[in-house]
Amino acid sequence: MSICRHRPDPDTTRASPRFSPPAVIHAGRAPRSRLTRALSLMAILAGAFAAGAAQTTQSASEKDAETPARRPLSAVAGVPDVQAVPEPQWSPEAAERIRALLEQAERTIGHSVQPAPRDTSEFRLMEAEDPVTSAVDALARAAAIDELRSGAVLFWLAQGCARLGRDAEALRAAQAAAEFRPRDADTRFLLGVLKARAGDVESAITELRTATLVGAQNLNNARVTAAWFLLGAALEQSGWLTAAEEAYAEFDDLIEDGAPEHRRDPNVAAILQEHPLGAIEARQALLRRLNRPDQALRVIEAVAERRPDDPLLLRMMLRAQIDAGRADAALAAIRARVRDSNDPTMQGLLGLAVDAAVRANQLGPWIAQLQRDVAQGRHVAAAAALAARLESLERPAEALPLRRAAVDAAPADADAAWALAACLRQTGDLRAALDTLIAAVHRHDPATAAADAAPRSAPLASGLHVGAWMSSLRAADELLAIIESYGRAGRRDFASDFVYGISAMAISQDELGARLLGGCIESRPTFAEAHVAWGEALAARYRWSEAADKARAALAISADHAAAQLLLARALAGLDDNEAAEAAFRRAVQLAPQSADVAIAMARFHERQGHHQSTGAQRRYTDALKLDPANAVAVEGLIRSYVSSGRLELARQRLAAAESADLPEDVLRRVRTLVRFAEGLPPPAYAAELERQFAQHPTDVRTGVDLATLLVALRRGEDALRVAERLADLAPDDESVLAVRARVDVEHLNYERAITSMRTLVERYPNRVAQLEALAELYLHDFEPRRARELLTHALSRPMPQESARRLRLFLLGTYLVYDDAAAGLPVVEEAIRAAPADTALPAIRLRMLARAGRGKEAVEAAGAWLDEDPTDDDRLETFRTVCQDSHELAPAIERARQWLAAGRPASSEWLEHLLLLDGRADEALDVVKARTPMNLRDSFERRLRMGTCTLRAGRAAEARAEYEALLADNTAAGIFGVRMAARYGLLESMAALGEFDAALELAKSWEAETDRRLSAAENLDLRRFVYQSAGRDAELVEIMRAQRAASPGEVLYDNNLGYTLVDLGLEIEASTAMIRRAVAARPLNASYLDSLGWAYYKAGDFAAARKYLVRSLTLWEGRNSITVLDHCGDAEYRLGNIEAARRCWERTLEEHGRANPIDLSTDDRRAAAGARRKLDALDSNRPAPTAATASEQQESR
Repeated sequence: MSICRHRPDPDTTRASPRFSPPAVIHAGRAPRSRLTRALSLMAILAGAFAAGAAQTTQSASEKDAETPARRPLSAVAGVPDVQAVPEPQWSPEAAERIRALLEQAERTIGHSVQPAPRDTSEFRLMEAEDPVTSAVDALARAAAIDELRSGAVLFWLAQGCARLGRDAEALRAAQAAAEFRPRDADTRFLLGVLKARAGDVESAITELRTATLVGAQNLNNARVTAAWFLLGAALEQSGWLTAAEEAYAEFDDLIEDGAPEHRRDPNVAAILQEHPLGAIEARQALLRRLNRPDQALRVIEAVAERRPDDPLLLRMMLRAQIDAGRADAALAAIRARVRDSNDPTMQGLLGLAVDAAVRANQLGPWIAQLQRDVAQGRHVAAAAALAARLESLERPAEALPLRRAAVDAAPADADAAWALAACLRQTGDLRAALDTLIAAVHRHDPATAAADAAPRSAPLASGLHVGAWMSSLRAADELLAIIESYGRAGRRDFASDFVYGISAMAISQDELGARLLGGCIESRPTFAEAHVAWGEALAARYRWSEAADKARAALAISADHAAAQLLLARALAGLDDNEAAEAAFRRAVQLAPQSADVAIAMARFHERQGHHQSTGAQRRYTDALKLDPANAVAVEGLIRSYVSSGRLELARQRLAAAESADLPEDVLRRVRTLVRFAEGLPPPAYAAELERQFAQHPTDVRTGVDLATLLVALRRGEDALRVAERLADLAPDDESVLAVRARVDVEHLNYERAITSMRTLVERYPNRVAQLEALAELYLHDFEPRRARELLTHALSRPMPQESARRLRLFLLGTYLVYDDAAAGLPVVEEAIRAAPADTALPAIRLRMLARAGRGKEAVEAAGAWLDEDPTDDDRLETFRTVCQDSHELAPAIERARQWLAAGRPASSEWLEHLLLLDGRADEALDVVKARTPMNLRDSFERRLRMGTCTLRAGRAAEARAEYEALLADNTAAGIFGVRMAARYGLLESMAALGEFDAALELAKSWEAETDRRLSAAENLDLRRFVYQSAGRDAELVEIMRAQRAASPGEVLYDNNLGYTLVDLGLEIEASTAMIRRAVAARPLNASYLDSLGWAYYKAGDFAAARKYLVRSLTLWEGRNSITVLDHCGDAEYRLGNIEAARRCWERTLEEHGRANPIDLSTDDRRAAAGARRKLDALDSNRPAPTAATASEQQESR
């Protein structure tokens, strides 16, 4: 008898217990190739905090010497002295054994505290254990023997467990080792690392401080050097800023002077990999927060003296000079470099230059000097860079003279003209900005010879120019007034038509913009820029086909027009005509080989095509940076691409280069954070850092998107929703915001709003298969399969690789099987077979649809004939089995299995046994198993397991128990993991059937204590959970389910199981419903989870919502005949006043109960059937039906 209170997740339903391998057990914590982040958790957190808070002014309380911020390192205490536990006295033989064991452990485990990458695949578990695991097991065996248990054994056991990522075990072993060796630096260091990983910062400080105190007498211990850095990070995290700076200084002194050889130690090397300059950045940030500019300058000058050519150190030194009141000296050094456009550090100093110039009252004279230089053709790049920096700092008025000087010096330079217009618009002088553009267009008039009189640095109407101009225009009323004034003047001018036309389209005046641009083209038919600008305006509206037409019109005028070619490429990409877009992008690169914007556009095109094109995207971003080393878009795009493709070393190198470029601080902050957290910091720590950054920079959309995405992954739905709503206010049309908003809404089961967001993206890119597929999936999850199928059918009409088309086709056909809608799917699969006759998966799908469409006999005959064509084909055999089972036509399958068994066909005995059990003929199945001849010892054990199963299914629990007990008493059988676990479950189920719950519980507890490493903590508790559930011991059941959920927080199966159990008991309805909602969000087409959610709403008294989810559960093939769900649905209908609908549900409950094999009925099924009978009897007697009580009714009755 099955005793599950609730049907398990169908993906985990199994005939014999199956336990997930570690890679599945720890879902949500992806295997890591490199985990240096785990070591420097506190360092990264604290460093990021310090960097973000560098500009924070100090409060009066922080200046008080008694505050933690001002307390010195000497005030930080370590672990108090305690009496050590005596080490055991070993015999010579035991001492030799321990010596060999410890030597082997040191060689195998090593000194690094970073978790080592491990192969955790299921196949790996069947092979010999890896060396680290073997060493740990040997140490654990020694530690379990009192005579061998010692500080050294326990330390290396802790070290090994830390290497394996088993931090809880490592912590216990390290704490035990500290009892033997309370003043051992290595042990205290390891304890500090483990405490930091666990988030216990205060304890980490105590342990690391102890390591540094006791290690002060031994400068040769590299772990003590690493401890200084981690101590500084932990102190900083806790607000002990002065002490943190002192600890960091100790680390720097050791790696530079005291013990530079420690750089090779794996723990120190891991820190330096993330912080190549040591702790100097953190120290500078701390000293700024402590308002100690003179000390900060002394510190950085000493370091910079050793590395005078390091650009990052140069920037830190200049910043320290400015903070220390030496802005004049800093500005002189910066100006010398900025004026030299060939100096590679020039771009990275502009922000500092502006700050220094302002503090030294030299900004005005410097700008005036650059104006004169530009007029003489000198330092043009430096002037443009400084102007751009001033604009980014919201100081456009000071940038304006430099922009004017650039236009005066090169009137035909389109870049200069657009930059001047943008600067004027930023100052608020919109009319002057428009006039500047009109004058620039006149200078490019194709009807005059002057158009070719001077060289042009760029096309007049590139996508960058027009797009940036359009996105900057917000003053619609002022702009319309200017345009109307122009119209009333009566003097039409092609240049004015051009500028006013694209500006009108920017404020959604499409008809006015089209009329003006049309007038421009009519006046100057060969003015290709007008077509390009018009096309760019259309592309900004996602009107891709029209944009492509305008690009082609421009190319017809000028075949080598790079901006037109780029526009065509982007329009084709928007239409998802990828092959043509690729060709157009390549042509654009040929026409504009010096354009970083073209390279970036092609990189983004490759990014959208997925990971298989990541190398192409990286190559194009790299090309862009060769042309423009300070291009923020390219830097961030390239680093993100490197991180997402796992090329972390390249990401670090690019970040190091970015540090010396004049990038916006928000870009640098984002990529620093991304790289620092890429390799192994726990996601909660990453989320905490992103939350801090988003709070400090609330308009940074990219950080907000990253944060919301991570919060969803961490199942922090409410926090993710708050972030997503802020993003929607900030950038409602941003594509990344729309995508993350949809994802967040899915987590809250708000499919309607998620669909709205995704539909917006589909409207923008109507042929984009990935988005069509995503929207189709949302419709499926919202139980609108018709709309989903329409989208998938449209997607299949698009050109795509054959394998992609096949995947989409199978997705489409699968929707008919997931929903109980096979009859409607038959014409679709038959059409698919005609379109792709070579696809061997399609005939199998057709046969399954026949079976599920109520044409069982026909399906079985057709499946048998198909199998006869190739009896050796395993896929055809499996299809035949499935069709027989779905059709409930088991007799033909049983007969065929008997024939194959007689003919000696492999696996026919197992198949026949399975079919007989399905047909309720357990004794016949047992005869089949008994007749099976084992080929080896394992086969013999499997045969005995199957005999136990068949005996139990036949209702002879005592015999089954004896079989399982005999198996477990056989040491060889019990030594095989799979056999052992199956026999244990079988024995417990037999004992439950016999009512021997107390004895079963004692067995389960004894097995649980073994702590098999192949079981997760949650799975290890499952045996006891099974007994409690069988015995109906609800209080203990709830507690062990809580423990399972706590042990596997990312596994929604435990959310559903605990949530359902609690709501069924009428307990903790709100919290339990939230658990179940998380499960449904993760598995929206899981009938059991939908039933759980419906039942939660029922218990809460929301009967309409209950019916919604219960009907959805019954709509799926998996849940269509569920006895429990039918009964639940009947109760909900009755509560809503739908008496006849309730009657039909209860009648179906009894029908399905009557069809079921009694041995397969769960406790819930039996309870539901009994309840349905009582409720139908009440209806027949005109009495109120005794429906299930709501939670509030249950509370009242208690």
